[in-house]
Amino acid sequence: MGVQGSDKHGPIKDEVLKEETEAVERGGQDPRAHEWRQGEPSAEDEPAIRRSPEEERTGGTPPGMSSGDVADRSELARWLQPGEFPSSAERISAAARDLNAPDHVLAELAALPQDRVYRNVQEIWQDLGGGTEDVSHRS
Repeated sequence: MGVQGSDKHGPIKDEVLKEETEAVERGGQDPRAHEWRQGEPSAEDEPAIRRSPEEERTGGTPPGMSSGDVADRSELARWLQPGEFPSSAERISAAARDLNAPDHVLAELAALPQDRVYRNVQEIWQDLGGGTEDVSHRS
């Protein structure tokens, strides 16, 4: 009698499956995954890598701002081109409208004081009441 195989696969497929399971059993890694696509562990002096998108974000949030402030300011900045500055609130609103900014962004920009010239997104964010970086801890 010949080599015993599975009833569901032919001998070639059985051999491929055997090689794949051996790699998993020995190394604990998916044999089909490329090594360059796998994440490296954190170094001793670095924060741990987040594994779940539901976890609270810790890195990258400056003192004085919440992660929501950072996300909302980034969303606002997405619709404001650097070439528009310095500019009036009216002109900034018009430029965002030309870029098809969402209604909530246009509503925020419409609430800005019309008599002020803005030099950057941070000044707009401050006038909208968003949290700003606390730079007092810097030297």
